[in-house]
Amino acid sequence: MKRRTHLVATVVMALVGIATTHAASDDALTRLREAQALVEAGDHARAERRFSAVLSTLAPDDREARAWGHFGRAFARQQLHEAVEADPQTLRSIVEEYRLASMLDPSRYLVAANFNSGLILRRLGEHRLALNAFLQAATGNHAERPRFVLNAGREYEALGMAEQAADAYIRSIESAPGADEPRRALLALYLRHRWDERLLVASRSWSTEQRLLSNINYALMELLQRKNPAAERHHAEAGLILLATNHARVALSPSDFGRSTSLEYAKVAAVHPGLQAPLRALVAAYAAPPMAGHYFDGPDSHWWKEDDERRRTWSTVLLSLGNTYWLQVKHELAASYYEAAIGYSTPYRLQSWVDLEALAMLAATYSELQRMSRVQQLVSAVDRWVAEKAPVVDSQRRAIRDFYFYAGVAYTETVDYAPAEALYLKSLGFDPRFAEAHINLGFIYQGNLDLAGAIDHFERGLALDPTNPTANNNLGFTTLIHGDFVKAIKYLRRSHELNRALLVTINLGDAYRYAGDVDRALQFHREARDGIRERGDDVRYMSTRWRYNYMPLQAGDTRTIQHNILVSTKDEKRAFVHYALSLDETLAGNFEAAQSNFDLAKSLAADSAFRCFFANKIAAIGGFLRVPPRSKQWLDERRLELRRGLVCEGS
Repeated sequence: MKRRTHLVATVVMALVGIATTHAASDDALTRLREAQALVEAGDHARAERRFSAVLSTLAPDDREARAWGHFGRAFARQQLHEAVEADPQTLRSIVEEYRLASMLDPSRYLVAANFNSGLILRRLGEHRLALNAFLQAATGNHAERPRFVLNAGREYEALGMAEQAADAYIRSIESAPGADEPRRALLALYLRHRWDERLLVASRSWSTEQRLLSNINYALMELLQRKNPAAERHHAEAGLILLATNHARVALSPSDFGRSTSLEYAKVAAVHPGLQAPLRALVAAYAAPPMAGHYFDGPDSHWWKEDDERRRTWSTVLLSLGNTYWLQVKHELAASYYEAAIGYSTPYRLQSWVDLEALAMLAATYSELQRMSRVQQLVSAVDRWVAEKAPVVDSQRRAIRDFYFYAGVAYTETVDYAPAEALYLKSLGFDPRFAEAHINLGFIYQGNLDLAGAIDHFERGLALDPTNPTANNNLGFTTLIHGDFVKAIKYLRRSHELNRALLVTINLGDAYRYAGDVDRALQFHREARDGIRERGDDVRYMSTRWRYNYMPLQAGDTRTIQHNILVSTKDEKRAFVHYALSLDETLAGNFEAAQSNFDLAKSLAADSAFRCFFANKIAAIGGFLRVPPRSKQWLDERRLELRRGLVCEGS
């Protein structure tokens, strides 16, 4: 409590010297300073009365003095009710007074008022409002910004948004490297979610992942050096194993990982012999896959069964090894380790969260291997298990939710939307607040041309996870192909801020083009071109497959957007970017650059499907933009060239 008081008092004190410039009388200023002095002395009851008395004498147009008075009184009241039971109405009235102070003089009181309001809203259990308040406080460069961000992280955690909480804790640590509180919060979050790969992937960017892992590693090493109860040691050990495989994901190269991580984990294994085998196996699996057998004899080996008490830890290793090979796009190997993790010799016994998590990843792996009959078998097995096990305990709900989600993804990838929809709905049955399931349902409904349903689920996903880049991109693209370019730009810009993936960058450039802002369109399409050059082998930047709808030919055209194209290869994605640049350069009057990009794009994706698709892109320009005559002539010629010898609907 003392630290919280110090924070707010410092903010108030910093404003006193500035606040003498307004038009209040000398007497009013003197009494405000006296009230402020009472706050600093900790006499909050008298301070509240003094601020109230001053406020009753101030003129309505003396905004700065009134702001000082309202902020001071709200602060004094907050401190009076800090250690005692207070009714919600009283607390909300304090929040309202902070709001009034910030409205009267936002330059001086907005930051402190938001932070203090956040503390009160947290006390009321209104975590989403508290989160918004802390995020507002953290928008500036205030000296206490690391603590504002830390508190935002706690609210993300209270709302079940683990990835966002982790990112907030990391930003707090990086802003104040010497602070222990955010690092402890990050470690506690990691240990609570140590089985949740998506928390660790933190797929916003490679740099985010490196930051997350380095901070968790620091805290875990510190934890392992203490004398801890056995249960806590076991959690830390299991956490360290997952950390090892996730370090592999962000290594600059396999050799870099082999050099740095081998040394690091050799030291840990020397202190904790029980970790030696799994750590060496993980290092070998990523650093030099052909050498993995030297340490680990493959999924049929039984070394992990040497100690039954560590069965769960060894299963975690197998799961982690499967994830490592999954990220190396070695799906056959990944499947073998997932199968070993769930004890494939006794199929689908589903005894622990590891079994269920491995089963979820196995469904995703079978999807990549196009083994849909296996996915169907897994779904039937889990359906039976859930029916027999009911009611399912909370510790299993998340893993089952994930299984149904990944099985739904498998059917989505094969464009078999009916079972995919059913599986996403099952996933939501185990967690109604699962944003990703809502987002994928939106994709299903978009594919079925149910615009209202798509927007409904995209918006639900965004409400649950406002910083989800996929939800923002999908909602932005849906509004783009329905001709609402201003709204599309809003969502796509947000997605681009969160994750500058190739697809998002292309979509944002397209939205600016059709909105008539050619300079911005060129900016983002050039960024996409440069991104492919620099990150063309990064699957998380390039993504896997895109299903891309045609553009409408005019406002209200819902027929043309029913056509779509599947984009899979790197060259096809490069073609997308260069076709986009050719259109932008034409509209900007740069015909030589336009022709160069057009010719390159056509050579990269010359089949009829792509020619018809880009003919549609050209046709759509005429439906929404006024095109200069020379540019129109160039576009018409290119459209005829693309359509030559073909029957292209929608272009």
